[in-house]
Amino acid sequence: MNKISKVFFWMFVIILGFVNPLISFGLVILYYLPGIVQELCQSCKEGCQGVNTSEEYSTYEEEEEQFTSRKKRVDRKMDSYSEDTLEGMK
Repeated sequence: MNKISKVFFWMFVIILGFVNPLISFGLVILYYLPGIVQELCQSCKEGCQGVNTSEEYSTYEEEEEQFTSRKKRVDRKMDSYSEDTLEGMK
């Protein structure tokens, strides 16, 4: 939104707040909701990038019926053991 439309929006919200505060509150929530959702999605994507997951599908037959199941496999690479674990193994 450009500055003029923001000014008109906030004037409308304030004026409508005197008539019905509930509608004014709803408009403020709708104004900020896209930014909140975008921030939540971005933080979730950043958190999910560290985990490498892949899905495998396996098909099997049982008594002349065919079934497909989905197995979720998480590939985690372990480079080395921690110092505590190494001491415990000695």
